[in-house]
Amino acid sequence: MTAKHRLAAAVVCAISLAPDLARGDADSSAQASGMLTAMEGDAHRVALLLRTARAARRAGPVKCVDAYLSQVDTDVRHGREDLADLRAALATGDAARAKRAFAWLAARREAARAASFAADTCIT
Repeated sequence: MTAKHRLAAAVVCAISLAPDLARGDADSSAQASGMLTAMEGDAHRVALLLRTARAARRAGPVKCVDAYLSQVDTDVRHGREDLADLRAALATGDAARAKRAFAWLAARREAARAASFAADTCIT
């Protein structure tokens, strides 16, 4: 299964699991903020792994961890956009747009988590 297929599957899963945003705008926003915070934590953790690999002067692990850090950083960057879109949609009462933004954020959260775990395999 390619990365594109995994992302598509995660989006479909996230859409089906997204909360009923019309009922809990504040809860949805808080949950989305928590997801972004977790993604930022993943980025920090993978950056520490990269620092460790560089200190060991091992080219293979550095290249491997760096690739995963790029993935996590991209997910965080897009996640910030998703969170802003979610908040804007909630402010205007656009439940469909809010649900879509939440689903994308959830999918990116899962992708960041998977990349974070995969980065561990580079070091061992």
